[in-house]
Amino acid sequence: MLPNRCGRRMTTLAVAVCLAASLPVIGGGNTTAASAQVCPDPALSADDPRAVWVEGTMTDDDGATRDFYNRAAMLEWDNFMGDWADADGTAQGSAAYAVESLPDDNTPGPHSWDVTSLVTDWLSGTPNQGLMLRRVGGAGPFDFYSREHPVAAERPQLIVGTSAGTVVLSPTADTHLDSSTYQGFGDDTRLRIAENPTLLRFDLAGIPAGTINSATLQMWSYAEYGSSALDVGVFRVSHDPGSLPAAQNGIAHAYEGDAGLGGHPDVFEHTTFGDASWSDVYRNADSATLELVSSGAGFEQLDGQALKVTVPAGDNSGAGFAFKFEEQTGAEPEEIYFRYYIRIDDSWSPTYGGKFPGISGTYGVAGWGGRPSNGTNGWSARGGFHPTIPGDANPLADTVPVGHYVYHADQGTQWGDNVLWQDGYLGYLEKDRWYSIEQHLVLNSPGVNDGILETWVDGRLAYRETDWRWRDTSDLKIEQIWMNVYHGGTAVPDEDISLYIDNIVIAASYIGPMKGAPCAPTSGRFIDDDDSIFEADIEKLAAAGITAGCNPPTNDRYCPDDSVNRGQMAAFLVRALGLTAAGMVEFVDDDGSVFEDDVERLAEAGITRGCNPPVNDRYCPANPVTRGQMAAFLVRALDLPAGTPDVFVDDDDSVFEADIEALAEAGVTRGCNPPLNDRFCPTSNVTQGQMAAFLHRALG
Repeated sequence: MLPNRCGRRMTTLAVAVCLAASLPVIGGGNTTAASAQVCPDPALSADDPRAVWVEGTMTDDDGATRDFYNRAAMLEWDNFMGDWADADGTAQGSAAYAVESLPDDNTPGPHSWDVTSLVTDWLSGTPNQGLMLRRVGGAGPFDFYSREHPVAAERPQLIVGTSAGTVVLSPTADTHLDSSTYQGFGDDTRLRIAENPTLLRFDLAGIPAGTINSATLQMWSYAEYGSSALDVGVFRVSHDPGSLPAAQNGIAHAYEGDAGLGGHPDVFEHTTFGDASWSDVYRNADSATLELVSSGAGFEQLDGQALKVTVPAGDNSGAGFAFKFEEQTGAEPEEIYFRYYIRIDDSWSPTYGGKFPGISGTYGVAGWGGRPSNGTNGWSARGGFHPTIPGDANPLADTVPVGHYVYHADQGTQWGDNVLWQDGYLGYLEKDRWYSIEQHLVLNSPGVNDGILETWVDGRLAYRETDWRWRDTSDLKIEQIWMNVYHGGTAVPDEDISLYIDNIVIAASYIGPMKGAPCAPTSGRFIDDDDSIFEADIEKLAAAGITAGCNPPTNDRYCPDDSVNRGQMAAFLVRALGLTAAGMVEFVDDDGSVFEDDVERLAEAGITRGCNPPVNDRYCPANPVTRGQMAAFLVRALDLPAGTPDVFVDDDDSVFEADIEALAEAGVTRGCNPPLNDRFCPTSNVTQGQMAAFLHRALG
């Protein structure tokens, strides 16, 4: 299915004004069993179990190490050798909650620290990620028994006295970090303190209600090294997991169950696997490892039939079919959005990592299989997976870590580089659950590290980098969407492993999750733009911090149909362009305006001159902005070159004709009367929705 496009320009983002030429077909809602899928709580905080360090085992080497707080999930500390906060709440600070000086007398026995203030903090709501014992003076090292030590009385203890009685707690996890090795020591019987910090975590649920009178940490040392005392301080483990990215809907949100989405002007291909004809637009789609299914053990439909992909035991390949842009559209783009749904079957038990679907330009020369990219021969940015995370004690156990596997011009070996989608822990996929995966790639300017690669999981941004270099020549483009499912390397699975794929969409603008799909955002940032053809543009502006809303302080509305006034236009542009220079130009009519600072910054940048030439001592902040005036604002703001004359039939007498033509040449506007688009309507007022589309296209 080829797109009904408003032009062939592929280096811009969403072109929402053009959408009126192809209004959505509503219907075909998702009524399948998948609607019963349980979605995770989107909240994310420092006491989230996924943010807490993992004990792990030495055999699996899957716990906390000098580099990782969860090595099985490849989740790194922010700081080498761990993250902590001191008694003043300072990250990596030096004010210990308690300090104990341990004499070097070669006498095994207990040592204690008064941690009353730390336990009180925890019980008062400070996230309990455990405590850290680290050297604050002296020499060492000292060795202590861990919770795995066979003698219970010599294991670590937290003794808490309250008005209701005393309780002795054993640690639920302990380990130490060693700067000299990448390995972990989670189930070692030894805890070492010197340059190596020790971590312990206690479950405080066993503390009886009442006032905390005392809390004492007790550790039993059994070996001492060096020739002087060791001063050991207590700190609070404190790893910041960051914030969960906001959910974003895209063009798919206007199409219930994706019905009719293929007719959207920005869509190149929409594949639903309803019948065998899906393979007509893909190369290499006749593999015996591909099967259309509508039922089966552990399978729930997303939207009718789906494609089952199986990697057979003892083999590597499950899928390798591809959408070739030159064959299907007549041209290869430099920017693309690609969304698909994936459901990993419970049988998925890889023995090694591998590849998932992605975007590429290998041209059969380089960018896969140990054929390194050099900037002129080919590249790829496929998805990738790691082995399923083991262990019952790992909060991410039995999830599949996913990310990108990238061949690029800066790679250091003949093999591609792995990057995981770790923001918000979004790239850790549960089995037997549908996920929306969307990738966006913008090829770099030849020879420049400015390529963009970003990915959303269920509409939330899970990964974004803007400094990739795939090519040094403009001959390399985006050749294909590569629906690759490959185990290895050369390693193979011990048994058949399967997953399911559905609802592939390839487009020129952000797609977003299927409306009505499990875990899809029910609405975007604002409650009043769901039926607007500009919703994707509005959401992009909100995500970038360019708009906050139209009804402060609640700001849950955008008012897409309201006209934009000149004061609001100033605020839009100042935020979008990051203008910070204090304005020296003063207008006589903006002193009482909430946009005064924005107006003066805009004037300082030379983007506005005033509204009453030739005096131009007034700005008229409350006056609506016409489309012609908007063209002038944007042309000055972006310093756009002159455009082709006489693009539109209705601007010949406009003082803004040159600005309008420059805007059209840059692809920021296509007209006001789709699909003909031979008019610009320069005297019509600009609405908030149109403004979002103009800015989205102009600024990317």
